[in-house]
Amino acid sequence: MRVISQTFAVLLIVGVCSAVPPATDFIFPAGAQRGTSVDARVGGFYFHGRAEFTMEGLGAQQIKEINTIWFDGPMLIEPASQKSEDYPKDHLARLSIAKDAPLGTRTWWCRTSQGSTPSMKFIVGDLAEVIEHEIEGNPIPQTVTLPVTINGRVFPREDADLWRFHAKQGETIRCEVASQSIGYPLQAVLNLTTASGKPVSAQKQSSRAGDPSLTFVAPADDEYQVAINDAAYLGAPNHVYRLTLQRGPAQAQPLIETTNQVLILRGVVDGCISKPGEVDEWLVDLAETQSVLFDIATDKERGWLDSMLTLHTADGALLTKNDDRIEGQTDSRIHYTAAKAGRYLIKVADRFATRGGSDFGYRLHAAAHAAAGFELTLGSDVVNVMRQTEAEAAADPKTKSKPARGTGLRVDVTPFGAFKSKINLDVIGLPAGVTAENTVINPSQRFIELAFTAPPATPLQLARVTVRGTADGVTHTTSEARLVIAPSVPFKHIGEYWVTNDQPAGTTMKKRYELERGGFTGPITVSLADRQGRGLQALTATPLLVPADATSFEYTVMYPPEVELGHTSRIQLMLTAEITDTDGSRHTISHTSFEQEDQMISVTTDGLLRIIPGEGTFTFTPAGHTAVPFVVKRHPALASRPLRVELQVPRHIRDVTAKPVDLAPEKQSGELRLDFGKTPGPFNMPVTIIARTTDTIAAPHNASAKIELLPALRTASRP
Repeated sequence: MRVISQTFAVLLIVGVCSAVPPATDFIFPAGAQRGTSVDARVGGFYFHGRAEFTMEGLGAQQIKEINTIWFDGPMLIEPASQKSEDYPKDHLARLSIAKDAPLGTRTWWCRTSQGSTPSMKFIVGDLAEVIEHEIEGNPIPQTVTLPVTINGRVFPREDADLWRFHAKQGETIRCEVASQSIGYPLQAVLNLTTASGKPVSAQKQSSRAGDPSLTFVAPADDEYQVAINDAAYLGAPNHVYRLTLQRGPAQAQPLIETTNQVLILRGVVDGCISKPGEVDEWLVDLAETQSVLFDIATDKERGWLDSMLTLHTADGALLTKNDDRIEGQTDSRIHYTAAKAGRYLIKVADRFATRGGSDFGYRLHAAAHAAAGFELTLGSDVVNVMRQTEAEAAADPKTKSKPARGTGLRVDVTPFGAFKSKINLDVIGLPAGVTAENTVINPSQRFIELAFTAPPATPLQLARVTVRGTADGVTHTTSEARLVIAPSVPFKHIGEYWVTNDQPAGTTMKKRYELERGGFTGPITVSLADRQGRGLQALTATPLLVPADATSFEYTVMYPPEVELGHTSRIQLMLTAEITDTDGSRHTISHTSFEQEDQMISVTTDGLLRIIPGEGTFTFTPAGHTAVPFVVKRHPALASRPLRVELQVPRHIRDVTAKPVDLAPEKQSGELRLDFGKTPGPFNMPVTIIARTTDTIAAPHNASAKIELLPALRTASRP
C-alpha cells in the first residue's frame, strides 16, 4: 500500500481534534528467570503497528504488532454487556535477562509519536519458569516440576487454569500468586485438589495487595492440582499472574529485632510481625520540640504486612497513629514534634490482628525532621502534551476558555508538622518554549494538576522533568517524570445521530461519515478503535483506506451469528494517518471519537438465517469420518440466495476437517462430512458449523450452530 505523507508544519487548523495517547495493558509473561531469554507479548492500545519499548536495565527496542491472542469467551449478558471493553493488540518484545541480574522488580514503558505510557512492572526471578499454553474451552491440566514459577492468564471470562505436580507424603508445598501486587486486576482464587478431584486441606492467606497463597502438607505420595480463577469469574488479556510453587516451609527473613530496643535517630531497624496479634515495640528518646519522622517500608511485591503505626508516651498513652501514609499506599508514616523531653514508645502491628508470619517483615526508619514542612509526590511518571496549532498560538490568550492541552500531571502534597503555607511549583527540565500552568498549591489543597502548553514549533521529543516546590524556605523536589511532546491531529469524522433498532444478527451494518480534514490531504485508514464504550461481542470489521482528498466514507461492520439479542451496540471508530514533521521525521497519528453522533449504534435482533444440525453430539473414531446432517432455514428475504456450509474449528483442536457444502437456493438440507486424523483433539469445547450467503447481490448473512465431538468408545462427558 502506498502511503502519502503530509507536511504538518504548514497546516492552519481552526479547531484541533482529540488525539489518543498510547497505553499498555500487560506484558506476558510478566517476569523471567535471570540468565534466560523470553519472547514477551506486550498488549498495547493505539500503537498503530509499532512502538518503542524500554525496560530498566535492558534499554530500548522497537516492537512490532504480531498476531493477537484473543478469546471471546462466553456471550456477554446485561449488565456486563453494557460495560466498556478494551481490545489490546499484541506486540513482540525480545528480552534477555543477564545471569547476574538483580532479583526483583524492574519497570518498563512504551512510546509512540503520540506519547508515552505509564510504567508497568516486570519481575526477575531465580526459579525455573514456564508459560501457559493458552487455549479456549474447558481447562486442560498442565503438568509442572517444582520448584517453578508459572506465568499464566485468566482469559477469557470464566476461565480457570489447572496446574499439576507431584508431591511426596509429608512434604510441605507453598503456592504463592503475584498479580495485583504487580499491577494487574486479577482477584485470584486458589483451590487445591488431588489429580482425581478430591479436595486437599490447605492453609490460605491473602497478601496486603490482595494476592492469595496457600500452604499444605501432602497427605500421600500423589499428583496434586492447583486451580486458579478470578473471584468474580472475570477474565481478560490483562488478568496476568505469576504462580510460584515450591517445596518446604517459608524461610524466615533475617531480622535485627530486640524487644524495647532504643532507636537511634537517622537509624534503621528490621522487624517482623511473626504471629497473629503480635505488636512490636521500639523506644526513642526525644528532646523538647524535637521533630521526628517514623517511616515503615515493606516489600511491595511479596510482603504481606498492612502496617499500623502508633506513637505513645513511655507509660503507654496514645499520642498519634497512622495506617496509610497516603491514599493507595499501605505503608505507615508518623511525623511528631515532642512537647517535652523524654522517652517515647513507637508500636508496629498489622492492621488485621488475625494475621502474621515470616512474610510480615518490615523496615522502620527513624529520623530527625523539620518541625514543619511538606513532601510532593507525582501521580504518574509520564505526561503527554499535544503541541499547539498555528491557529491556537495566534489566538489572544485572554480569549482562551480551555486549559492548556495535555493530559495533565497531578502533584500531591503531604504536609507535616504545623505547615500551612502556599507552595510555589517550578517544573525543572521543560523543553524550550514549553510552559507550565496551575503552579501554586494553596494551603487548603492536597493536590493540583499541572497543565502544559507547547508552541507549534516545539520539536517532537521526550524530556525528563521534576517538580520542585518551595514555601517558607522549605524545598522539596519530586522524582522524575517523562514529558512527551506530541503532534496535533487535524482530521476527524462527523456522523449523524441515529439508531438501527432492528439489526439482525449475522449480517452487516453500514454508516456514512463526513471527513473533516483540517488541511490534511493524505490517505486515512478507518478501523475499530482499540477501546470501545461497550463490548463488541465478536463483532468484526475490515480496515478501510480512505483515499487522499476524499471528504466522506462509508464504514461496514459485521455482526456475529451469536450475539445478545436486544443488546445496544455502540461502536467507536479510529482514524489513522501518517504525517511528516518539519524536520522530515514521519509520525503516525490517530483520532477516536466517543461522541454519540459518531458512534455506530444498533439494537440486535434475531438473524434471518438458521442452521440446525441433526444432533447436538456426534461420535467419531480416529482416522475415520462422521456425517453431520443439517437443515437450513431462510427468511423469505433470503429465499433466492445460495449458501455455503463449512466447519469452523478452534485453532488448538487438530486433525478434524470437512469439505464445504454448497446449497442452491431451493435446497434446505445437506450433510457435512467430518474427517478425523489419527490423533484428533483435544475436544475440550464444541466445534462450529457456519452457513453463509455466497452471492454479492445484497448484504451477507451468516448463521452458526455448535456441536460436541466425542470418541465413539467413551462416555458422553467432556475431558
